[in-house]
Amino acid sequence: MVRRIALVSLLLACSMAGFAEKSGTILVQDRAVFRVETRPYFVSELNPILNSYGRFRCLKKSFLVGHMEKNNLPNQAPLDFGALPLDLEELRKRESEVQLLLTLLKIRNFIPGTSVSFNPELLVSLNFKSCYKAVSDLNEIEKELLYLEVYLRNRFISRSKNRQTESLNSFLETVLKKVNYELYY
Repeated sequence: MVRRIALVSLLLACSMAGFAEKSGTILVQDRAVFRVETRPYFVSELNPILNSYGRFRCLKKSFLVGHMEKNNLPNQAPLDFGALPLDLEELRKRESEVQLLLTLLKIRNFIPGTSVSFNPELLVSLNFKSCYKAVSDLNEIEKELLYLEVYLRNRFISRSKNRQTESLNSFLETVLKKVNYELYY
């Protein structure tokens, strides 16, 4: 934890870091990509999120997936769920994936303390069994994504289809404007 705090200070100046032994051999290398509110996110943290989102998008009836891909990534090349690179030029080529991650983390940051109810009907409506055998098959990040999905469904499912989409888009636009962020590249 102390190394991470010291690393954050260093990365705010150069956004690239390596830990070295006395021999000069690099043990760990990472890059800060962006900050959401006061918390910086590193490539090493974003890669598992990107990978989990790639698996989670199997849920074709997801509000979260539908919104993210229809409204935030229109007419762009297919997303690449492979590891984000540390090289700055290569990272810039993956802007769609970085923006997707930034949006997900801004949404998650906006609703951190909200509790949601979880029921079997939701899993059926998401066609959950086509992607996962059980909730226990989800990793922690996928559980977080499901948490966001449940929150959005609880908030917007009772509205008519047109009103539902309009309200969801309006809500998410507001969230994205309210949550502070900074890109480091």
